[in-house]
Amino acid sequence: MVFERFMVNLIHVKSPVVRVRFTVNLLISLREVMKSLVLLIFFTMVPAFSWAAPISVYLLAGQSNADGRAENDGLQGALAMAQHDVLLYDGSLRPLAPDSGRDFGPEVSFGRKLADAEQTIAVIKYAAGGTSLYNDWKPGTGTHYTTFTQVVANGLQALAAGGYTPKISGFLWVQGERDARDGRSTAQYMSDLQGFVQAIQTAYGPDLPFHLSRLSSGQINLPAASLQAVRNAQFNVSASDPSVFLINTDGMSLKDDNLHFDTPGQIALGEAFADSVLSVLVADAADGDYNADGLVGQGDLNLVLLNWGSASLPPGFDESSLPGNGSFDGTLGQDELDGVLLNWGNSGTSFIRVVPEPGTVTLFGFAVILGCILRL
Repeated sequence: MVFERFMVNLIHVKSPVVRVRFTVNLLISLREVMKSLVLLIFFTMVPAFSWAAPISVYLLAGQSNADGRAENDGLQGALAMAQHDVLLYDGSLRPLAPDSGRDFGPEVSFGRKLADAEQTIAVIKYAAGGTSLYNDWKPGTGTHYTTFTQVVANGLQALAAGGYTPKISGFLWVQGERDARDGRSTAQYMSDLQGFVQAIQTAYGPDLPFHLSRLSSGQINLPAASLQAVRNAQFNVSASDPSVFLINTDGMSLKDDNLHFDTPGQIALGEAFADSVLSVLVADAADGDYNADGLVGQGDLNLVLLNWGSASLPPGFDESSLPGNGSFDGTLGQDELDGVLLNWGNSGTSFIRVVPEPGTVTLFGFAVILGCILRL
């Protein structure tokens, strides 16, 4: 209709100047119509994309020193307050906070130090004092292992319901006192621990970083020979498995029972776990430079968007720059988009992957695309 009306008017116009003006005005009108149509299609398609933001999840498990026997009274500053950028699930999902009048575990200082580097993170915690690896935590039959897996499943479901896309990024293990008390040998505990690591990685991801706190030489409440036997086993497993990272707790202060970490000791333990996790993140971080041109930007974004949903990487795609240090999950999509958007403009080497607040990554991606549309 618009075109027909234009042609009728144009036929009756004698002046070349006026004809040019008519033509220019029509082209401008058509351009605006096309922009409106593109925007309409764009915003119609937006709901089809996921608005959930990725969030790194860390699993914390073990016995009493994982559960925590340190008094809250000694916490100061940010550690004494609710941490709204650290989510904790231990039966319910909420911001991490030391409960008044109760003891705390390594999650308090771990969450604070890691969140300062990664923004919002989540910790799913299940621990029980006096539990053994060879019995209570034995994969498949141990009652506490079974309960732990259910807690993790519930925690992941709660995070998803809260608007997040949870990704398990590490496992924190604080255990061994009961096995030392029960006289497990180095060979026995080593076999138990290797089987446990394998079960955790089978359930939650191949080569999932397994961060292990070694029994302290200061835990003299335990029988000396079996304490050393378990310590030797923990060292041997970490030395033989590159996905297991050993944390030295010698020198971390203990309570008068010479068994449980006190407030400064528990803070030091949590920070040591965070340091261990951060060392892995730095080594495995993706730089998002998928086309290997030395700059994360439009070319990398195009590679992702033009091949969205592909089951294989397109030609020219540098697999080593993928999230997870070159780990492709079989579908080119949100993870790869995050790798570009979170490192946009980076021309250096890999650095720690920051996880944004809900919706930030997806909104930024749509903003980039929308900006291109509005330049039509």
